[in-house]
Amino acid sequence: MFVSANVDQKDWYILKNNSTTPIFLDTSKFISWPDLLEKVNRYIVALIKEKNLTFHRIIGIPYGGLPFSYGLTHLLK
Repeated sequence: MFVSANVDQKDWYILKNNSTTPIFLDTSKFISWPDLLEKVNRYIVALIKEKNLTFHRIIGIPYGGLPFSYGLTHLLK
């Protein structure tokens, strides 16, 4: 679990499942900024390679996850 020391827990976001998080990105909006979406996907690919992660499938949950799964599968071939 990632916890930022700079974000007071009273300022965390409450998610639909009633859990909380210090960071929330509405990933469904990334499609409106293709350059930013590509940079994020390239960053994720760099993390995958840096951590030497292996997997058999990439799944994107509609709607916010689809642009990421498409971008990652394209970049990773």
